[in-house]
Amino acid sequence: MRNDPRRFRLTTGQSKRIDGFTRRRFLTLTGGVALASVVPGCSRDDHASPSGPAPKDELHYATLTDVAQKIKSRELSPVELTKSLLSRIEAVDSRLKSYVTVTSERALAAARVAEDEIASGVYRGPMHGIPVAVKDL
Repeated sequence: MRNDPRRFRLTTGQSKRIDGFTRRRFLTLTGGVALASVVPGCSRDDHASPSGPAPKDELHYATLTDVAQKIKSRELSPVELTKSLLSRIEAVDSRLKSYVTVTSERALAAARVAEDEIASGVYRGPMHGIPVAVKDL
């Protein structure tokens, strides 16, 4: 299948073309959603937001490290994470105007592929199943 997200395998040093796809094409096909994260290893407890500390039960306040670990251990599914972040975008983007285009269907399709791979024992690393926003394509 031509647009199958499983076709893309990016490793260090492969920034120009992979199987005839440019970096731009790869990023376009992966979908655009955001993960509100902090630098891995930093604790949100140490950095309160202007309105106070972030609630621990909301995924959009979780660190990338925490979310990646939950996906790896199957405590959190990529589809659940993607749906949560898409809901957050829908709730706040009318005020923030952060996104020109949100490709919800593509993001959910990629999340389903990642979820199926993880369920079958194929784990590709800490970003596997994590939705990513692409800026300035």
